[in-house]
Amino acid sequence: MKEQAKNQKEVSGGLKKIRRHARDKREKDSRFSEATFRQAVRQVLEYLGEEPTYGNFRKYDGIINWEAFAENIRHPTRLALCHILDGQGQEVTVKGTLVVVAREIAACSETEAAEILAKESKVFVKWWQ
Repeated sequence: MKEQAKNQKEVSGGLKKIRRHARDKREKDSRFSEATFRQAVRQVLEYLGEEPTYGNFRKYDGIINWEAFAENIRHPTRLALCHILDGQGQEVTVKGTLVVVAREIAACSETEAAEILAKESKVFVKWWQ
């Protein structure tokens, strides 16, 4: 019994060292001092279906721009097809056919896309599939 209790204490002490060691590594990464960075990492890992742990952070850290990925999750970039407006606000045509251009845009809805494109003298037509 005494030997088993001693082994449990050794295992428990070893786990504490491992946890402390993992925390120390995390604290050395200065990016974690910013709340926005921590939130971005958490959001991206959850989006990828991973548990938001430091180990999973390290697994993807070399290949992911955390802030950019999180921003793309919040505001996905899509390809909108749109018509171009001329100086009088009329849709431009070539040989009787409306000119359609594609514009990459960060918008979640057609309404939001239409508002953004209106500032560029364009009219939203539809999303590119």
